[in-house]
Amino acid sequence: MDPGIGTKADYARHLGKSRSYITKLVKLGRIPVRKDGKIDFAQADQDRLAGADPSQAEGVTQDATYTKARAAREAYNARLAQLAYERAVKSVLPKASVEHALVECSRVIARHMESLVTEADALDAASRKNGVQAVRAHLKRCIREARQSIADSLTETAGELMKNDNE
Repeated sequence: MDPGIGTKADYARHLGKSRSYITKLVKLGRIPVRKDGKIDFAQADQDRLAGADPSQAEGVTQDATYTKARAAREAYNARLAQLAYERAVKSVLPKASVEHALVECSRVIARHMESLVTEADALDAASRKNGVQAVRAHLKRCIREARQSIADSLTETAGELMKNDNE
């Protein structure tokens, strides 16, 4: 019997690997099997090493530059994850603060709606002087002023909300 030819189990012992590892390599086509089911060790070694990943070969160490680059990439990814986490946490406001801001905004809107009643005399005068067109123009001006005032109030409330949240 030729010592360079044997079964999968013999070849596994020859390499110091498990039989299942050799079976896997055979299925992947990395180790040729003869027609009689035996393995030629020399041919199998040559074929196995020819298709192997050089970085996985025994005794081969990774280049220090690669290792440093990979460590730098991992550190960068960790910083990005930390930044995303901090942004997400700061974007969530306490429920009580949001409710308070909504109440304040509702008050401002209600105050502006109620102030439209005080425009009745001005609307009547505009109607008598220039008709419906003057009333429309006056109402548009009132609405424009109310929108600006509400927007300013909302901006101020939002600023206070964010300031209180950061404290």
